[in-house]
Amino acid sequence: MQGGTRVYCLYRVSLSKQADHIRVDGQTQADIPMQKEACRKYCQDHGWEIVNSFTEPGVSGYKNSIFERDAIADILSEAKEGNYDILLVYALDRLSRRDYELPILMQRLNQAGISVWTTQEGEIPYKNSTDHLLLYMQGWKAYGESERISQRIATVQSQIVMRGEYRGGAVPYGYRLVESGEISKQGRKRHLLCIHEPEAAIVRIIFSKIADEGYTMYELTRYLSEMKMPDDVRKLTWRSATLHDMLRNRIYIGQQRFGSEYSLPFSRMQIIDPSIFIRTQEIINHTRKALKGKRGTYDPPPQYHDLIFCGHCGSHLVYNHAFDKHKDGVCAIRYYYRCYNKERFTNPCTGASTFSGKQIDADVREKTTALISFFLSAPKDSLIMNSAELARTESLVQRENLKKQLAELDDQLEVLQKRLTDTLRLYGIETTTELQIVYNDIRTKRNCVFHALQNLKPTHCELDYLIKTKERSLEKILSECEQWNQKSWKEAEGMTPRFFERIDVFRGYQLKYHIVSEVKQFLPVTMLCENHYDFLPVSNGTTLSTQKPYQ
Repeated sequence: MQGGTRVYCLYRVSLSKQADHIRVDGQTQADIPMQKEACRKYCQDHGWEIVNSFTEPGVSGYKNSIFERDAIADILSEAKEGNYDILLVYALDRLSRRDYELPILMQRLNQAGISVWTTQEGEIPYKNSTDHLLLYMQGWKAYGESERISQRIATVQSQIVMRGEYRGGAVPYGYRLVESGEISKQGRKRHLLCIHEPEAAIVRIIFSKIADEGYTMYELTRYLSEMKMPDDVRKLTWRSATLHDMLRNRIYIGQQRFGSEYSLPFSRMQIIDPSIFIRTQEIINHTRKALKGKRGTYDPPPQYHDLIFCGHCGSHLVYNHAFDKHKDGVCAIRYYYRCYNKERFTNPCTGASTFSGKQIDADVREKTTALISFFLSAPKDSLIMNSAELARTESLVQRENLKKQLAELDDQLEVLQKRLTDTLRLYGIETTTELQIVYNDIRTKRNCVFHALQNLKPTHCELDYLIKTKERSLEKILSECEQWNQKSWKEAEGMTPRFFERIDVFRGYQLKYHIVSEVKQFLPVTMLCENHYDFLPVSNGTTLSTQKPYQ
């Protein structure tokens, strides 16, 4: 071999459990000792020096592309910079098990002047078409081995399921793992899924409510959320999706699944009678078929729906739809918002559970139009001057407050410093601990106030500077207002978050609009609109507050 002897090593195993875990400087690190020892011995025999190494525990060369692996990216980056001469791996399949990617990696390393070696085969040449073909065949062989390994694992997993044994993963609700008393070939204790009666009783209630009592998913989630659960059951947040998964799970009639295969029913795992399970599936499928023909006819939620919150509990209002069947048999789609806390029963809420989507949409459109009309009609110079003067006043007040705080904290530090000195002289070091903590805390606050004062530049109090700043901000807002005016509401509704950062909805369709700070700075303290809605300031910022319900 020509060239240097600086070596980079790469160690990889497909599963994290194949790696050992060692403590280094108080931290746990993954280690692959067999590959590492083989590479070290190989370098010693050839008189090479290992200058760096990369470990990839739990990274499959079959599932993971070389373009997604951080270690490969670092190796290629270091190769371009010429930081090493040889890349050494235990076997070629440690680089990749993808037949079409291995030649790409070899080509890039070869172009950077890096030679690839393995402890099993020596140097891997990549100079002519014969080398290219042999390398592709080696990659194809590694790829085939991975496919065969996957098939063997799938076969073993399928056999485990067919025997009714636990093959790993999340334990279904209603069951517990119990040691079977047997030991696997790997020396691990085997476990069985056994019924956990307190949870199984809740599972039976769920199926009974659907199959026998005709509960809807919403009614069932409410019932379970209000139900007092025993202490020895797992705590779940009851949601429709959770219940759907449970109601379709054949484990409750004693069948386990692997892929598309199901085992025969095992009586020791059966919680639900098969007749009840079948009846439940018929009800679920009937509901899905009834809605299937109506899918694809819904309008998407408005682009500002993430801004809509419940004014009573502060949770998001979830956008949804429902079907109202009229007396003439015609189905109409009704859009509405639901309070998330009311929907999931997570936290108490004193507000309404549903709000009409059309009414909220009409109110948002009206208030946005009013706000934009104000900006387009108000005198530009007046808006800029008022905003600049207000900002200047706020900056001056802020500066004086910071100076006052800084002086007070300096006085406190001076007093504490004297007390620390006296205590240290009279009683020793141990008794100064509490004073030292208080001193450090006040000193930290003092530093924060000092930095805030330093960041408040003199230009922030200069009217000319503020006028120029406000002028640029207003030009941007006016440009967006003109764009909004040129679009239809459906196109322009996406610009609503540019003006409002949050919209709170209260009972009676009382809406409170929180305006973004960049827009809020130009609004006067009080302003009355033609539609009798006031733009009023509140404790947490300027809002547009609806004074009466939507008519």
